[in-house]
Amino acid sequence: MQTKNIISVAAAVASFAGAAFAGTPVKVVAPAPVPPVPTVSPWSGDLYAGYASNYTCRGIVASHALVGGDNVIPAGVNLNYKLNDANSIVGAASYTSLTSGHELLGEKDISFHNETNFNLGWKNQDGLLKNLSTTVGWNLIHGGLLGNFAKYDYSGVFTNGFVGKRHAHSVAQEFYVNLNYDVCKNWFAGVTTSYGFQGE
Repeated sequence: MQTKNIISVAAAVASFAGAAFAGTPVKVVAPAPVPPVPTVSPWSGDLYAGYASNYTCRGIVASHALVGGDNVIPAGVNLNYKLNDANSIVGAASYTSLTSGHELLGEKDISFHNETNFNLGWKNQDGLLKNLSTTVGWNLIHGGLLGNFAKYDYSGVFTNGFVGKRHAHSVAQEFYVNLNYDVCKNWFAGVTTSYGFQGE
């Protein structure tokens, strides 16, 4: 009798369970997908090309008493590889084409030629001081005003007769330190110091 009752109860439970599964929809909740974390490339940079009515050196227009002629076409690329929030590796390559009669100090026989510049450096932003950008780097300049000066050893007086020793290549190299401090939104103060030497 007891065994029969247990079997009957078990059958009833199975019957209710079957009815529940058959008649009641089961809602399956899947875990929400985790959105992928956007990856930011450490590389950035820009390309530029244009026209300038004056040749510039060190960001300053060369005086016509020093350099005869004007009109240049500059083009180049700037690259930045971000190491972390404060530090980056910076590099640049540029070419400046002289489009009209550049000559140095009136001497046509030493008119200088197009300028090629390569730059590699390390930049620190806000790491040493808030709002201060520090760049330490190396420049290689071929041609242009600096390259032309590197081509000659001015041991004598520079006259129309030109006295001096000519080197094999118009190449200059330099190590530099640049400091830029952001004073406010649109203003900054900066200074650059460098040690230059002739490249052979």
